[in-house]
Amino acid sequence: MPRATSVGMEPLDELCTWDDDDVSDWGRGTYGHPCRECGYDWPDDLDVMIEVVRQTPTKMRSALGGSDGTGRDPTLIWDARSYVCHVVDNLRIWAERLVAALDVPAVRVGPYDADLLAASRNYAAVPVAGALWSLTDSVDAWLRAVDAARGGEIDLDHPERGTLRLIDVASTNAHDAYHHVFDVERSVV
Repeated sequence: MPRATSVGMEPLDELCTWDDDDVSDWGRGTYGHPCRECGYDWPDDLDVMIEVVRQTPTKMRSALGGSDGTGRDPTLIWDARSYVCHVVDNLRIWAERLVAALDVPAVRVGPYDADLLAASRNYAAVPVAGALWSLTDSVDAWLRAVDAARGGEIDLDHPERGTLRLIDVASTNAHDAYHHVFDVERSVV
């Protein structure tokens, strides 16, 4: 099966390799290595993960290509702008968790239901310009949280994924952003 790539995103396997000792294998085990859909290669380099997230607003704008975000791939549950909103919320939630872990050792986090959050926020009614603005804002907040967490030891106790360190959070957050750029790209045709 040919490898999927998102708008302007290079295959990550050319940049780094996987090391089981450095990063949790939850994402790789759940989505495949590389991801069966988007081709994300689960890097073990925090700086690569940070760069994937940093590039997300630009990649989303490119994937949207000036559309109103209402396009939807028939195999997906949300339209393009809803995926932008999901990435906004996911990055903001994880930024909050990282910052909390700076002050409290072993923060217990609860999973959230992305579909309930989408319904509550009514993603399908968010204008794409507002979603993109929020995306830039949440990426900036996430980058600040990662930068703050980088200097210390953090442990987040997740009931489904176990103990997560900064590298584990960054890995799954980068995949989520990368994957949903791919979803937006295939929704806007």
